[in-house]
Amino acid sequence: MSDDSDYSKELEIDPNQLDIEWLRQPKLYFKYAQEAASAREQVDTVKLQLDITLAQVMQEVRSNPEGFGIAKVTEAAIDAAVKQDKRVITKQQKLIEEKNNAEVLRAAVDSFDQRKCALENLVKLHLGSYFAGPKEPRQLDKSMIDEMRSDRAKQKIHKTLNRE
Repeated sequence: MSDDSDYSKELEIDPNQLDIEWLRQPKLYFKYAQEAASAREQVDTVKLQLDITLAQVMQEVRSNPEGFGIAKVTEAAIDAAVKQDKRVITKQQKLIEEKNNAEVLRAAVDSFDQRKCALENLVKLHLGSYFAGPKEPRQLDKSMIDEMRSDRAKQKIHKTLNRE
């Protein structure tokens, strides 16, 4: 599995380089999808190894119950002896680790789906000029404003006089 710090860095998005981020997205997604598939394969492999180990230990216990400390052979006693065997415990712990690794990678793939959505929304924001710099308001000096008001007032008076 990739280092968690690499994973976190690869999830980051630079909103000033959306074109580059979009070009990287499929490669990153595929990288983690492949790792997730490999992790699931590893889980299946360890599970198969556990099943084989269980069968071997079960056979050994049935063949030599005294060697495993079983005085009276019962299914419960055999199961208990199998579950306590160090080989079985080791394989079970390995399976737990591999399942955890597979879950983390599944979450990574889901995160890259979220990254894709984030990129789509950033593009929408960009198209909506969200990232545009602030525009300076146009400053009119006071004399221009007064002159415009005066001109409008004169036009109203002239219209009113011309109607009569």
